[in-house]
Amino acid sequence: MPLLENERTGQLDENEQGGIEPRAGRRRATGMSTADAAYIDIGAADLHNCRTCRGSVGFAKFRLSLPLRIYLKGYVLQPKTLGEHIQKRRMDLGLFQRQAADKMGVSAASICSWERGTEPELRHIPKIIEFLGYVPFDGPDDLFGRLRYFKKVHGMSFDRLGVAMGRDPEQLVDWLSNGMKPCKRNKEFICSFLKKNSR
Repeated sequence: MPLLENERTGQLDENEQGGIEPRAGRRRATGMSTADAAYIDIGAADLHNCRTCRGSVGFAKFRLSLPLRIYLKGYVLQPKTLGEHIQKRRMDLGLFQRQAADKMGVSAASICSWERGTEPELRHIPKIIEFLGYVPFDGPDDLFGRLRYFKKVHGMSFDRLGVAMGRDPEQLVDWLSNGMKPCKRNKEFICSFLKKNSR
């Protein structure tokens, strides 16, 4: 039987009197699978109802140093990939994949695929950012990096970016993908565009 760890200390303090003084904790909601929720609050009354556990040699009683948090299987504390960011946010909200999919306007299969490591299509990035509540990408400092960042977080194709900037999409491809460097006037234009449309 797994033990519950204290969120701050990771320890279980044995009660010298053999009793428990529960205060508050977290548990999974009834009917919600462990793969679909991160944690939910437990009240003190609930802990009074489960204050002991039977071992092979009798009852073991512990004092739980709370607040208590149980992290479910698959929960990522420090997400690195976009899929991990999506999964963590979904589990923090206690949502099933289909519920998260509804919020982002995609299928549950898409959410499952993203959480397993598939990169979402560019057009889905704005909705993903809206769902997360933050941008999960680092913002570069260099001019072309900033323009690529702008294109990505807005889910823009080169054609859409060209319309927004009033430039030929092929010229943007040359700048951002083919390594061609714009003249000084075009650099100033890009700086001005990014400044006006900074996010």
